[in-house]
Amino acid sequence: MKRQDVLTEVKKAEAEARRLKDAAVKEGESILKEARRAALKILDEAKAEGHRAYKTKMDAETAKIEEAKERIRREGRARAEELKAKGAANMAKAVDTVVENFEAGRRNAKA
Repeated sequence: MKRQDVLTEVKKAEAEARRLKDAAVKEGESILKEARRAALKILDEAKAEGHRAYKTKMDAETAKIEEAKERIRREGRARAEELKAKGAANMAKAVDTVVENFEAGRRNAKA
């Protein structure tokens, strides 16, 4: 084989090697780009799931708090009614005591 033919073959081989290398780099970049897209999709889905789980938990806890508040209100109203009833029951006795003390004071003032 002539020297010129050898050089031509070497140049062809080098060109083929560059072409293969460029194709491999492009393919690697494409694979990397797709992997990034897939990772972002997975991340977005995980964030969305996290937000849904957070909302579900917050809704459940808010409902528990509202139930507790309503229970406390009911208990407070019931206690207020008890105290009101006791106060009403003692009102007559208190009036009698005040009148007796007033009359006793008037009697002592006349004496």
